[in-house]
Amino acid sequence: MSTPQHCPSPRELDDLELLTTGALVPLTAFNEPGSVVRIELPPELAAEPEVELVDPEGLPLAVLAPASGVVTGLTHAQFGPFRRLHLTPAQTREQHAGRTLVPVTDALTEADLDGIRRLGPVLLVALTGHGTPELSPVALVRATVAAAELLADAEVVVVPLAAHDDPAADHALGLQVLANYAGSDPVHALASPSEVEEGALRPSRNLYPPPSPPSSTPTSRPPTSRASCCSSPVSRAAASRPWPGR
Repeated sequence: MSTPQHCPSPRELDDLELLTTGALVPLTAFNEPGSVVRIELPPELAAEPEVELVDPEGLPLAVLAPASGVVTGLTHAQFGPFRRLHLTPAQTREQHAGRTLVPVTDALTEADLDGIRRLGPVLLVALTGHGTPELSPVALVRATVAAAELLADAEVVVVPLAAHDDPAADHALGLQVLANYAGSDPVHALASPSEVEEGALRPSRNLYPPPSPPSSTPTSRPPTSRASCCSSPVSRAAASRPWPGR
């Protein structure tokens, strides 16, 4: 009798990739108590001893034990663009040791680039997971690659860190993922638009940006904010350059 198959949701696929690459350590399974990293199976599969998790094209990625949430990887994820930039934490630490990691969730502005240039060799970490980036995942990676070309010594890695509608838990998860990718190297958080506006830019912070408190009233962003990506030379370069291959 063959093992039943199930294609997880986009968020669950992002979590699966991070689980199987060790990016979520010490978290090692779905549905651990108190964890936002969860997977929901159809009722007819919940009692199965094993379920094969597949990508949208049917490629088997891992075997899930529904009772424990433990996953055993079968192969690396291959669905989607820019897969060559999806490195595991171990690969990242080996290939890019000595660089300052800079998490990126939107097109970088001129102010961002000015701050990053003071860091020396950097690794731009494009966080493309479901619900995380301001741009689409493809647009974010293109903009980040274009930004790297404007810096003296920059590389890019893509990490599918998904959002789970729990800002505090997602913040803690982001800290853990970045720590696993960085190892002993520093992590530099870009200033938020409000910090830029208030002149509170602190270029040497080694923190992942904390979640923003909810607001009941819409706010406008200054021209240097990431929302104004159309005025950024980085986003213009990403939009205008040809992309024959990924």
